[in-house]
Amino acid sequence: MRSFLLGTVIVIALLLGVGVGYYSQLGMTTSTITVTHTATTTITVTGSLFNATHEVQMACAYLESNYNASLGLISETPSHESYFLNSDNHLASLALSRGCGNQGLAEQINQTLARYDAQDYPNQYMVFSCTEDFNGSMNYTLSGRIRTTINNQSGGPLSDSYADIAFLRAYYEKMCAGNAAGALTAFDAGAAEYNGMGFNDTAFREGQSQGIYQTYKLALYVYLAELLGQKIPMSALTDLLQMQAPDGGFYTGYYPGLTHGNNSTNTETTSLAILALTG
Repeated sequence: MRSFLLGTVIVIALLLGVGVGYYSQLGMTTSTITVTHTATTTITVTGSLFNATHEVQMACAYLESNYNASLGLISETPSHESYFLNSDNHLASLALSRGCGNQGLAEQINQTLARYDAQDYPNQYMVFSCTEDFNGSMNYTLSGRIRTTINNQSGGPLSDSYADIAFLRAYYEKMCAGNAAGALTAFDAGAAEYNGMGFNDTAFREGQSQGIYQTYKLALYVYLAELLGQKIPMSALTDLLQMQAPDGGFYTGYYPGLTHGNNSTNTETTSLAILALTG
């Protein structure tokens, strides 16, 4: 049904030439995203034909169902093999608070993060607290199943050839440095890596993720486009929504043709999708 509705949105826009709208609403949260279609015909999304409330509620339920009360953390995946402080639970606390309206669970997670001094570990998503840490990252085990990702690798900050770094740098410039021009420059660098299907950036071309499009980069694209008031291809939004699994989580990666293969859902990707869909 979701695929049918999304297709209807695009077809109506292209055939009738009218503004097509997208919004996500949960409680009092409403956001509007301006987008264009990937074809030569350009449309501006200004109304509200597609409501993502159901998708957001499913994603929120996914996070809540993977919470381990004894550890005070949400697991990386439904397998409950690992519990990452950063970036998973840091992002989950933001998504639960801002997008799900679950302040109580967000606070419980934040208390656990504080006990582990998670804020002392450099991580690229600390940018949402106006800390800039964009070096390469590595995963570390702290205790048992408790792990964290630390952006502490040598070589200096990663370049904007990584789409996620470009978008996170755009956030920092806009929300922390007050540099609107710098924010747009960084956003445009990330957007330039989008090929209509996913981000053909350095990570896609090289390394462990070679040949796999990363869903979380679609989420960051949508989120920053809204924040900066920039136009994006309609496909970025529709493809993001199609990456939601039946259990409410979002698949981490996908291949051309929007097949997710053996890629699983996880907390990081789902949290960023919630932030993107709720603004």
